[in-house]
Amino acid sequence: MLSIVGIAESASVALVIFIGHVATLTLLSGCSLYYAVQHPNIFTANMQTEFPDVNVAGHFVSGNMLTGIFYGYSSAMLGITGFETSAQFVEEQAPGVFRKTLRNMWVFATCYNLLLSFLSLAVLPLQGIYADENVVLATMGRVVAGKWLESWVSVDAFVVLAGGVLTSYVGITGLVRRLAFDRVLPAFLTHTNKWRGTNHNIILLFFGLQASLVILLNADSTALAGVFTFAFLSVMALFAFGCILLKLKREDIPRDVHAPWWSCIFGLIMVLLGLLGNLLGDPAIFTYFALYFVVFAATMFIMLERVFILRILLYIMQQLFPSRGSRDGAVEDVEAVKSQVKVKDGARTGAKGGRTITAVLQEIHLPAIVFFVKVANLSVLNKAILYVRKNEQTHNLHVVHVSEDAELDNEEDNSAEVTEADVQRRQQERENVEDLREMTRIFDLTYPKLKIDFVHVCGAHFDSAFVHWLSDELSVPPNMMFIRQPGTKNIHQRSALRPRTLFASICPVLISVSLLRKSHHISFLQIDVAAAMSFAILTQLMGNLSAVYTNFHRSLQLKRDGDSDAKIVLNLLSLTQVRRWSFLFYALQLLVLGIAHALCDKSVATTEEEWSACAEKDNQMLKSTRMEWIDGRVYIVELPSREYGH
Repeated sequence: MLSIVGIAESASVALVIFIGHVATLTLLSGCSLYYAVQHPNIFTANMQTEFPDVNVAGHFVSGNMLTGIFYGYSSAMLGITGFETSAQFVEEQAPGVFRKTLRNMWVFATCYNLLLSFLSLAVLPLQGIYADENVVLATMGRVVAGKWLESWVSVDAFVVLAGGVLTSYVGITGLVRRLAFDRVLPAFLTHTNKWRGTNHNIILLFFGLQASLVILLNADSTALAGVFTFAFLSVMALFAFGCILLKLKREDIPRDVHAPWWSCIFGLIMVLLGLLGNLLGDPAIFTYFALYFVVFAATMFIMLERVFILRILLYIMQQLFPSRGSRDGAVEDVEAVKSQVKVKDGARTGAKGGRTITAVLQEIHLPAIVFFVKVANLSVLNKAILYVRKNEQTHNLHVVHVSEDAELDNEEDNSAEVTEADVQRRQQERENVEDLREMTRIFDLTYPKLKIDFVHVCGAHFDSAFVHWLSDELSVPPNMMFIRQPGTKNIHQRSALRPRTLFASICPVLISVSLLRKSHHISFLQIDVAAAMSFAILTQLMGNLSAVYTNFHRSLQLKRDGDSDAKIVLNLLSLTQVRRWSFLFYALQLLVLGIAHALCDKSVATTEEEWSACAEKDNQMLKSTRMEWIDGRVYIVELPSREYGH
């Protein structure tokens, strides 16, 4: 009820609860330490007790030091909860605060957990710990100081847990709302009530989930703790796995803290060991966790694959319940839903009720995606389009370019204050815009199932205000806007814009595409001779290798209307560039260079005379292509129209 009426967390209230909790634990620790000094025989007797037998997947095994450490570590993982929820507030914290939050949590969890675990053995006998395992701290307070400290600890535990429950509702509301905005969960979860403006559907659904779990487990606190342990450790494992993925796929992202490889791998292994220990201790608990996990995973799968499911449903309807028009052979193209025109009332889909499914498909495909692009680069734009085709359920893509010069559309620069440098800069920007417009037109024809529009905004600065303004103008939420990974400059300013980062900007690639426009509007193929010869031979042997890594992009072969030959643009200068972390790519680099030099019998031609001598040695290259020496580089001006297999 508190969450539904809109009561959220307060920093002041949280600080008061934190101070009271720390004071309670400190007082309990001090009293317990004084009691342990007065009664040292309790700790000595507990240390002389043999290790208890442990339950390993239903079979009891004699306990020893190894089982004690392993299962003790696995059980203790439940006592460090809180780290998984801290990431939900990172976007609301000032720069550098999140690291301090994790540090403070680590310090307090380490100190108090170790201290209270040690003092419990010095205050209570093992039988007392087993008997009161759910209220050990309160029992310690009663033993060392009396009934008043037991009541104090109990009230403090109630307040802290109540705050934790409220925090869970606040956290799950923000998480589910963001997933719903990203079209991963159903959109009805984002609905807000007019009374308090809260997401009541999320709150009620989460309450139903918690209540069903309590009923299913008969309110067994041990089983509930086990289910929570699996969920908590799974989230922590995803943190470590996500950090490893960032190091692999986004190693060039500017960051303040660099986690070493050993810490990421070590943390992941330790979390997995904790999961294994809890799984071996009571495998039945994992069944309940898996049941809820499958339900939510199925929901997300249906949302992500709903277009495919609806098309299968439409096909089944066509086979089982064909319409009268389908029998007469007058069925219209079902793929008309992919167009941006509203489905006609008289349109025939070949099935009874097919127009309803078609309308739902159109509603799914209609919302647009925005991609911000700065420079004309075929490779970058094609990667963005491929990402949208693969991961986003839309048939509309807006390619947006922002120019700060408000006079860019003015062809005449007659102002006395305009310098020659300004004229050249404007001319370069105009050519860049024209290139982007032409690329968008080409890709719009290349991908018929995706409507690609080019939007050019003049006189604007790319900042947070502009993103929100454009979001209102195009009716596209900021989380449906994408940018490339920004560079080191203004990285923190870019992070405040709230668009999603699509792919890295500095990652080395085997084949990167760039458009070289000349005055006569002909595209050229700029190519390193040795790299090209090695590439031609190794393509058949290593063709599938480039598809494994997202940074190894295939070349684009663009065919214009009326052109018999393919005018393509490739830049193979980065063929021998490899990632620093991969020894495999270092070996591949040496192999490519060795084959290239063996084929050429010399280094890459750097002058026109050397190029002529190298070309005369291999006439086959000139037979298949027409090459010229232009501005100190070799260019392929024309390629035959036959397929080259990328």
